[in-house]
Formats: sequence, structure tokens, C-alpha cells
Amino acid sequence: MEDLMLDAQGNFVVAADGDAETVTDLDCLIQDAKHLLLTFPGDLWAHEDYGVGLQFFIQTENTELNRLELEQTIKNRLSQDERIKKESISVEISSWDLQRIKITVLFSPTDDAFNDEQDIPQEVAIVLLVSQEGISIEGGSL
Repeated sequence: MEDLMLDAQGNFVVAADGDAETVTDLDCLIQDAKHLLLTFPGDLWAHEDYGVGLQFFIQTENTELNRLELEQTIKNRLSQDERIKKESISVEISSWDLQRIKITVLFSPTDDAFNDEQDIPQEVAIVLLVSQEGISIEGGSL
């Protein structure tokens, strides 16, 4: 799979030749997962259901029910990507108060997710910080 490379602000990355840079395989999967997690449902007019909606959870109480709903929402959305092993998706909420929620999302790519013969990582980790200012990604590492 191949897609246009986007920077942290969601803008196209321009290559030295003036064309748009692209991402493939694992980098594409990580970029797609990050964008899914960052997007609010309804933000993409052509894909009304795309996105997780982490913003819904800001200023909600840190209760077991809210934690379960947040975890399940993330798992449900990521499990729709055929390149991710559904059973491997885990969500850890390390902190939650009325100002900020810190979430670590872990998943494993499927064995046949990539075109290139490359080492497929055992696990991908994306660390999100959700606050009133928005959502930032602290990691996206292997």
C-alpha cells in the first residue's frame, strides 16, 4: 500500500523534485493508524464515519465505564484495518483527569500487509495525549 506522506500538521510533504512524497508499507500503516486516531468522525465529508472521536472523552470522568468505552472505541476502529491483527490491538490508559488523557495503543501488523520483503515488527506503539488543546502524538515507534 502507498499513500501521500503527511507532516505532523496534516500537510503534504514535498519531495526535492517538487512532487509529493509518499509512504509505503509499514510507514503507511503507522501514518494511517495515527490519522484514524486523530480524526473526529464527520471531519471528512466523503467519509462521515472515519475517525475515532477521542475528543468526546475530554472532560468526562475517569470511570471504569468511560475507560472501557474509550478502549473499545479505539479497538473497534483499528480492527477495521485489514493490515492489523485484530487480536493484537491493546489500549492502555496511563493517566486520565479532566485536563488530559494519556493513551498507549499497541498492535501488530499482519504478515501479508506489506509488498516489500521486510522485517515485520512484532508490535507498533502509538502514544497519544488528548487535551483541550487537541491531540498530540508522543510516539509512533516500533
